[in-house]
Amino acid sequence: MTESSPKKLSQVVVKDAFIVIVFALVALVSVFTLYSYNQAKDNLSNDLKTLANILGNRSVAALLFLDKRQAEANLKTAQYRKSVSISCIFDRDGRLFSEYSRHEITQCPESVNIDAETTRITTHYIEIEKPIIDADDTVGYILIRASKSRIQDTVANAFVFSALALALVVLVAFWVLRKKIGNVLKPLSSLHQTAEKMSLNPFSPERAKAFSNDEVGRLVNVFNSMLDNLSTENTALQESENRFRSLASNSPIGIYELDTKLNFVYTNDKWRELTHYPNIQHLSVYQKFIEEKGAELHASIVEKAKLTLESQLIEYEFRPKGLEGSRIFLEYVAPVFSPSGDKLFRGYIGSLMDISELKNAQLELEKLAFYDPLTKLPNRRFFLDHLALSLAEKQPESKHIGLLMIDIDNFKKVNDTLGHDAGDEMLRVVSKRLRKLVAEKDLVCRLGGDEFIILLKDIDQRVALQKISDRVLEVIRKPINIRGHDINGSASIGVSVFPEDGDDAHALMRNADLALYLSKDNGRNRVSFFSKKLEDIIHEKVRIENKLRKAISQGELSFHVQPKLSIAQNKLISVETLMRWYDPVEGMIPPDRFISVAEDTGLIVKMGDWLIETVFSTIRANLDDINKVGLKAFAINLSARQFYSSTLVDNIAGYLEKHAIPAQMIEFELTESSVIEDVELAIRIMQQLKDLGCKISIDDFGTGYSSLSYLKRLPIDAVKIDRSFISDIPQDQNDVEISAAIIAMGHNLGLEVVAEGVETEAQLRFLKEHQCEYAQGYYIAKPKPLSSLLEEAESINASFHPRPVATSVR
Repeated sequence: MTESSPKKLSQVVVKDAFIVIVFALVALVSVFTLYSYNQAKDNLSNDLKTLANILGNRSVAALLFLDKRQAEANLKTAQYRKSVSISCIFDRDGRLFSEYSRHEITQCPESVNIDAETTRITTHYIEIEKPIIDADDTVGYILIRASKSRIQDTVANAFVFSALALALVVLVAFWVLRKKIGNVLKPLSSLHQTAEKMSLNPFSPERAKAFSNDEVGRLVNVFNSMLDNLSTENTALQESENRFRSLASNSPIGIYELDTKLNFVYTNDKWRELTHYPNIQHLSVYQKFIEEKGAELHASIVEKAKLTLESQLIEYEFRPKGLEGSRIFLEYVAPVFSPSGDKLFRGYIGSLMDISELKNAQLELEKLAFYDPLTKLPNRRFFLDHLALSLAEKQPESKHIGLLMIDIDNFKKVNDTLGHDAGDEMLRVVSKRLRKLVAEKDLVCRLGGDEFIILLKDIDQRVALQKISDRVLEVIRKPINIRGHDINGSASIGVSVFPEDGDDAHALMRNADLALYLSKDNGRNRVSFFSKKLEDIIHEKVRIENKLRKAISQGELSFHVQPKLSIAQNKLISVETLMRWYDPVEGMIPPDRFISVAEDTGLIVKMGDWLIETVFSTIRANLDDINKVGLKAFAINLSARQFYSSTLVDNIAGYLEKHAIPAQMIEFELTESSVIEDVELAIRIMQQLKDLGCKISIDDFGTGYSSLSYLKRLPIDAVKIDRSFISDIPQDQNDVEISAAIIAMGHNLGLEVVAEGVETEAQLRFLKEHQCEYAQGYYIAKPKPLSSLLEEAESINASFHPRPVATSVR
């Protein structure tokens, strides 16, 4: 047998060393690989927990306000972590609320059942699940899943690199590796500690330290930048929320918010105080306490706001819990859109006001305005509305409508001889007799003073009107015993018939009044029907129209001024301009003869324009004297035709500039009836005049049909009480109550009040006691040329200093 060659020690050593080195390399690489894998896995798990805490805390508000878009924006910040494959937020019921997925293939589950924070590690990914807590209440859940592929790639590369390096210098490589591992893990540890602090306090200024400028250092910088952005956004969000809550909490009106499912998300203290229902969760429950028809309307209004994406206003009757009766609420509801501006509906926000007192005041004022408290009969305002409705109804060709305008003859003598109490009693007796005389379907009204009017429906023959008119005369002729005196009355009656004598209320009233005039002119105590005999009056109007056209062209028009007294200051403060016409042949023609003709023919527009410029130029020429006597404003009346003229505002603006007078010296007076022709257009024109600097007032207030809701919307400065309410103060208690109500209402709306037709000291005292600002009438001064007023202003002012102190009769 051949003897084997002896082995060299060097070979053995080399062999052993090689074996040792191989085994050492395998062991070291294996240990290092396993260590790196576990360390990377733990760090990734911790990062995912930290990221879950950050995203969870930041998404609390989105969950509370169901803001999916904000939640999605929060989740998208996870895209900076390339290992994260999906991030999901679930609501408190475990249903998917919002998600982010790096790849479309991987999706979030539709629902989860999470009781506590859980870390799940599989072959391919690491997954973190945890509840989202706000004030010890679970508001939702978050799930973040990261792929382990990057860990595996890192470990494989480290193994190859380590094997080659350790094959050359095991000890040095091992020492360097240990040192490098420590350096690598140091910034990540700092990052982890910072993330933990931020999870406890999102507003913490703490930031991670970057120990190098490598990938890890840049990762730390990116992480710090993300924290800065989150802190800025959180601060801005907190400030915005604090401002809103402060505003809402201290608001004098009720404020609420609804989500898209009509759940109440927020209600302020005032809302709960008004409704007395602090725990209502859904709008349908709230609507159960609204009056039936109002509830249906409320539901439709809310739906309309959603469909049109426009705010809505509704008034309804509500029954607060624990209170007797109901309240009138005015509610404003508006749709809420997504913050991106794409008109995506997000719910509602609304406000609530209790207008019960204001509504009751309006109803009481309307009651005073529609009925005569003395006779309990409807008044002129009610009659005109009812007549308009009757005319709008289709009448059979064989049927007619009759108007009987009645004036009690010599009624003034009753007041003068027996006193106003006797006169009032006579009016009450006549009212009862007239009411018993006509059918239930017919209407008896008191127009004012001793004037009554009867509306008769379904009249088939003219002779029937004659019979009823004769019966009216007969019942009024019956003696009325007052204080032991038998009063034998009589009346004059004017009759007009629809459609023969007019096809609208104005024409029928006018023609009945003309017929009444004929009865008085023929000796009273009789009935007169409107007929062709009255055409002379119309011919007279045509004559006036022709003369008026000539007067305009030849400059025969002028104006007078009637001053207004500041009651508190006892001095003249402003004037109203009144158009005058001096005819070379007939002399001074009264306004009541030509103003109505001008309005009917449209000449009033040209005349009104002339008056405006003439007043402006006169003010400019006399401005020093005007200022000297203390006149602050000139009021100019605008007819309906002139007010709605397309050139009105431009003309006024041009005249103001042309004559260089202060716009605040000009006040325009409008009647109620002209405003309600087109309320929206009237408001626009008024606002344009206000923008010029002029003032606006409502003239003859109380005689038209401006409801309180309209009046509140008008951009006006003052109301003028019609002279018909002032003339019988203090004798007529009805006029006293209406005037006092108008003054109080005007003040409640922030308006000044002017009383027209003041003719006695008692009337002025009454106005002063009720804090009416201004008085106008013959007791103050009659209309006169401006030059005369400027000369007499000091003496007029002196006559009101001092005024005697006395108590008016109420």
